[in-house]
Amino acid sequence: MRAGDLVKITRASLGVAYGRIGLIIRECDPRAESFTRNGISLYLVKLVGSPERPDRRYLARDLEIVK
Repeated sequence: MRAGDLVKITRASLGVAYGRIGLIIRECDPRAESFTRNGISLYLVKLVGSPERPDRRYLARDLEIVK
């Protein structure tokens, strides 16, 4: 995954339903080295259709690329 990809949220959270669509804005820099050692990526996602909500961070395993 990279910035500019359209993704679907595969894990519901407070205020964000399962299946919501978003756009990856950038890959976040994880503060702990354990993220990079284990191959876990963190992405900043702008949700489509959200009324002035801040961008949300998601793990790569919680996102699915929409073709």
